[in-house]
Amino acid sequence: SPETVALLEAAAKDFSKQNPDVAVTVRAVPFGDLLTTLRSQGGSSDGPTIGGIYDLWLPELAKDKLVAPAPDAVASEVKSAWPAGVVSAASVGGTLYGIPNEIDVYALNYNKELFKAAGIAAPPKTWAEFKDVAAKLTNKDKGQQGFGMINSWAAGVVHPFASLLVSNGGNLVKDGKPALDSPQAGETFA
Repeated sequence: SPETVALLEAAAKDFSKQNPDVAVTVRAVPFGDLLTTLRSQGGSSDGPTIGGIYDLWLPELAKDKLVAPAPDAVASEVKSAWPAGVVSAASVGGTLYGIPNEIDVYALNYNKELFKAAGIAAPPKTWAEFKDVAAKLTNKDKGQQGFGMINSWAAGVVHPFASLLVSNGGNLVKDGKPALDSPQAGETFA
């Protein structure tokens, strides 16, 4: 966003004042072009020294050696300041590659009136309760789903699904390969 670019430019200006031997250039790349730019310039002298990336790209960029592990001092600070789950989102194979800067927190929103009408006293607390409540609230004749995710853009589905998958004991990737055929993924899809 323009606001983020302005903040980064101000930080770069302050950094340059304190470190006159270091040249800092802020270059904003539209999100739609970012992965292509990183793949074509990453690792070269034209590529960024520091960049912001979409966390789901990290495993591929690390495998292709287009990103470097965070320096030990940065890794130590991040690991002491952030919860393990957040650190793992900026890591591949236990190696930290960056500083987490965004976190999505998902909550279960529910319609109290629908719960009351279905005789459900409280929101679910376990996967088993969740599945039971979703089944009770589903009414195909009325077009009513017991559970749904907003499909406003791809990450609007991927992120909540990934969160549900991990909370169900699964992973998107295992040993560098997609793990969507695991029992946990099947349960999450269901």
